[in-house]
Amino acid sequence: MRLKGAIFDLDGTLVNTMPICIGGFREVFRTYVGRDYSDEEIHATFGPSEEGSFQRAIPDSWEEGLRLYLHVYEAMHDSCTAPFEGLLPLLERLKANGVRLAIVTGKGAGSAEISLRYTRLNPLFERVETGSTTGSVKAIQIRAIAEEWGFLPTEVGYLGDMASDMRIAREANVLALGACWANSADITQIEALHPDANFRTVQAFWDWLQLPQG
Repeated sequence: MRLKGAIFDLDGTLVNTMPICIGGFREVFRTYVGRDYSDEEIHATFGPSEEGSFQRAIPDSWEEGLRLYLHVYEAMHDSCTAPFEGLLPLLERLKANGVRLAIVTGKGAGSAEISLRYTRLNPLFERVETGSTTGSVKAIQIRAIAEEWGFLPTEVGYLGDMASDMRIAREANVLALGACWANSADITQIEALHPDANFRTVQAFWDWLQLPQG
């Protein structure tokens, strides 16, 4: 077993929720800004939680915008009720083998709760840390979890689907692991950063873990 602890991003890593996030943001900006934002413009608002993004983009209407976002996000989540194929048995096997599991996401608490409820993943993770209105605090959260677990840096990995996740993992002094099985994954930029490992399929991650199957 390569890891004693595994910390996961949520959107695009555990669950294919990136299209839902984009759809929710687009509806809010359409309603409160009056035009359709491109995917690239929406991605540029990421970093803080949704609360923080809306506080910056629509400061006079951010609370109403957040309520609309969560309503749209939950309505769209009917199309996404399970993690990426192959991840559930892998997570169950990791947990059964004593690997500590946590989630560190930039999402706000409201949308994270919706996603974990729809996909029924919550019981597998001992910690779920969500985002901040002021910007990314992932590195601080990851480092705190790893230190609490008391494992060596080489025994804990952070899995994410964006190049920023690889930088964050290194800042937190844990293994940087690319989760590139989603269509939305930032594969080229992740590979350019030379992560400790990069997985284009869930099966590749399973093989790297040296975790028996069956």
